[in-house]
Amino acid sequence: MPSKKSAKRSLSEEIQNESSEDRQSRLVYVRERTIEESKSEKQSRLEKEIIRLSKLQTEQRQISEQSERKRQRKRVLYQRVKATETPEKHERRLEQKRVYMSRQRNVTLNVIVHGRSEVERQKHQKNVKED
Repeated sequence: MPSKKSAKRSLSEEIQNESSEDRQSRLVYVRERTIEESKSEKQSRLEKEIIRLSKLQTEQRQISEQSERKRQRKRVLYQRVKATETPEKHERRLEQKRVYMSRQRNVTLNVIVHGRSEVERQKHQKNVKED
């Protein structure tokens, strides 16, 4: 079995003894092979990216289907409540909604006029008292 040095020497001698046509054909072969390898690497990267995107797409579809089912359930529940609701209950619910909205509007106006919401003002007063 030849040693590494002798194998290297014989290979380098072979390369030197090659004709320029042989060298050229070997270079062409090496180039083609590297091009094929890079194409296969690109192809595998693209396939991985396609798989990743398809997973994301299925996840997104599942999320949207889930939210649609949730909306549908809420709609059904609301329709059931609406069907059993008397006009008095309906008026009471609307009044509660109006009161809530007016409170929200007042909080917003307080923030605009005074620069603080009621909760922040109370916290500030509490902190001042502690100091």
